[in-house]
Amino acid sequence: MKRSAFSYRLSPAAFLSIFLSGSAGLLAGQTVVNGGRTQIGPWDASGATYTIPAKRGTTAQLPATCIQGAEYFATDAAPGQNKYLCTATNTWTQQSTGTSTFQQLGTGAVVRTVTSKLQDLVHVKDFGATGNGVADDSAAFVAALASGAGEVRADDGTYVVNSVITLAKGQKIHFGVGTHTVGGIRFTDSLTDQTGTGTIECAGSGVTTLMLKNAANVDVISQTNFAALTGTNSLYGLFRGEIHGCTVDGNKTNQSGTSYGIRLYGHGLQMTDVSVRNAFTDGIYTEWGLDSTFATPFLDLEGYFTGIRSAFNNGNGWTFRGPHDSDFVEMVLYRTAAGDCKCRLPALTTATATFRTSILS
Repeated sequence: MKRSAFSYRLSPAAFLSIFLSGSAGLLAGQTVVNGGRTQIGPWDASGATYTIPAKRGTTAQLPATCIQGAEYFATDAAPGQNKYLCTATNTWTQQSTGTSTFQQLGTGAVVRTVTSKLQDLVHVKDFGATGNGVADDSAAFVAALASGAGEVRADDGTYVVNSVITLAKGQKIHFGVGTHTVGGIRFTDSLTDQTGTGTIECAGSGVTTLMLKNAANVDVISQTNFAALTGTNSLYGLFRGEIHGCTVDGNKTNQSGTSYGIRLYGHGLQMTDVSVRNAFTDGIYTEWGLDSTFATPFLDLEGYFTGIRSAFNNGNGWTFRGPHDSDFVEMVLYRTAAGDCKCRLPALTTATATFRTSILS
């Protein structure tokens, strides 16, 4: 039998096409890349469900060697502290939340973590407050005040706080612009010493209003032990409590029982730029007794009241029973049902009050 031979010559383009076609099949099934690879161009992982860009393992398996820029994910590390970066040859540095540092300007300033610095001020939104003027943010306020922060901020929103909230001793709360509904705010005072103090601060009496919620029938601002202190001539109570820049609205048309705008027992009180209106009872009530233990009583016994307005209350504009030797500047009391200012001082108190540029009408 005679065999016939034949040959077929492929052009270079055809050969390359067949080669690439076969290679594409091989590459499509490849899941492991062996050996080192250098990526020069960009790569797009946007279509991936997830990516795992770093080597994984336990902390004990952290490689002994590394080159700068390498990453390692420790699966057994605390959440948020899993990532290690090779910051220098054979040197791994664990990355953890809050390790970025901050240092204040000035001689003697120390280095702190950024987390520690940010925690100097606590915001009610850190604890879930919405500030939408509808939802009850009481739980967030209670948690924020219980955090131990020296200052709690409640700005950047309009808040509804239906529960009575209490400031810890020395604590400050700041309300921002808007009308905020409250179920009552209380300073923490003391029945045994001079440690009861705190600050309620607003953005300004013309722009921030603390309005008592409907049917609360409690004081808008008072203190934890007022009932146990009033009428006792006690030396204690609230010491240097402060209220600044607030309009306090008692919402009297929606109350049916005793409810003052501000009612405090203490001394060294300070109020500036405060407007009280629509209280079911008195707009303001202050009281304190005689402390003869101070060597220089003129330094600590007074109240300092500047820019105070009290109007449209069912009771007195201000019932003043101390603290003695108080100073009143730019005070306006008017349109109150019972009287504008009623001064009644404890029998043991040698008291004076100075009124400057005040209108009682």
